Amino acid sequence: MICRKNFPVNEMLIEGEFTDRVDILLELEDWYRNIERGLSSSLALLAPRRMGKTALLDRLVNTAFGKNYNVVPFYFKMIRKGTTLRNFLLDYYSTFFRQTIAYLLQDPMLYRRDDLGLEDLIGLPSTDERIKFIQEDFIKRFLTRYKARDWRDSRNHWQAAIRIPENLGSLLGINFAIIIDEFQDLKHYIYDAASEKEIDPQTDRPTDLTATYDRQALSRNAPMLVSGSAVSMIFRTVMGGPLGGRFSFRYLKPMSIEDGATLAKKLLQFHNLSPDNELALYLSAELRGHPYYIKCCVESKYPNKDFNSTGGIDKIIDYEVTRGEIYAFWETHFEDNRTLVNQDDDEELGKKIIYYFTKYNNAAVKIDEIAQKLAVSKAKVEKKIEKLYQADLVYRSNFQYYTFNDIMLMRYIQNRYAHELGDVEKIDLREQGYFNYI
Repeated sequence: MICRKNFPVNEMLIEGEFTDRVDILLELEDWYRNIERGLSSSLALLAPRRMGKTALLDRLVNTAFGKNYNVVPFYFKMIRKGTTLRNFLLDYYSTFFRQTIAYLLQDPMLYRRDDLGLEDLIGLPSTDERIKFIQEDFIKRFLTRYKARDWRDSRNHWQAAIRIPENLGSLLGINFAIIIDEFQDLKHYIYDAASEKEIDPQTDRPTDLTATYDRQALSRNAPMLVSGSAVSMIFRTVMGGPLGGRFSFRYLKPMSIEDGATLAKKLLQFHNLSPDNELALYLSAELRGHPYYIKCCVESKYPNKDFNSTGGIDKIIDYEVTRGEIYAFWETHFEDNRTLVNQDDDEELGKKIIYYFTKYNNAAVKIDEIAQKLAVSKAKVEKKIEKLYQADLVYRSNFQYYTFNDIMLMRYIQNRYAHELGDVEKIDLREQGYFNYI
């Protein structure tokens, strides 16, 4: 794990693990550097879970922090846990002010000191007039209002505070990059309630804070870089509604087969293993260059792991997709989205459609064909597929639905539902996968 003192963000990677993201990292660094010139607009980074998105943002902040770009990286990671708006308000702006002061002082350890509250920041000794200005004119005012009022003022306080980065930047002659990881979660985990004990996720509706960034997203001296692993949800959030037209977006894809092989060799070397180049390429090709799947196989609990033959690699992959970490990952994803997918109470149809998707790996889904095969109406299939889209099991482009190019998802589906759905046409995933890759 990378944890150097000159890094403001503790990267959750083994040193040397960062692979094949140089081009997108350089693009993001250009976006970051151009903020000072007013040339960067807000950007959304979309990627399915475990594609390396957070690692990329971590590296961006660590790369740009010590460079003289005159841009403060405000980096906030959403946590998927229900909280009150009042608690979130304090956490969000404590992070903002601490990271701003840390950047101005070029103190990476202060940047990561999330145990420091606003009172600690007010008492921080400094001869820098900018720090004193932030302490007296911004932090103290924020804290005075926060303490003087109760949770009923939280929404109004949030609305008033949302422009702090722009206002502070204008007064000090600095710029900000507002970087929020898992931005779509601002819709789902924050409740305008008196305490967390009073939150009932079954009956209470969370407050949606994404729309409050409508003006911030247009800023040129403090634009936003947001990411999301709930691809369909983050796309709908930033491309429609109050934020529509304010974001451009980039999609983070799996690695190339060659770079996936490089990652595999690096990880295996950490475990004192060293497969030849062809076998590393074979492992990467079987997993379509997906960094998380490669890591799962390298660190698999499969007994007597053998990376010295294609047969040994096949056994490891089969273990992972049927009992290992890859299986657990997708089992959890399906469980988390079960309510959404089965809103119409037709679970059997949902399983059949999901299973039938294995025919369309990385291709447009033929709704007419599915409807005919399963003997249901086209409208019913379309309605169910829309639920699957919302659950990030398919994506949508040019008014068509497509399956993700994810061979392990397809193998999980076949393994999970094959014994239940014997009447649905079988597809040879191995052959289909190679065909799509070619």
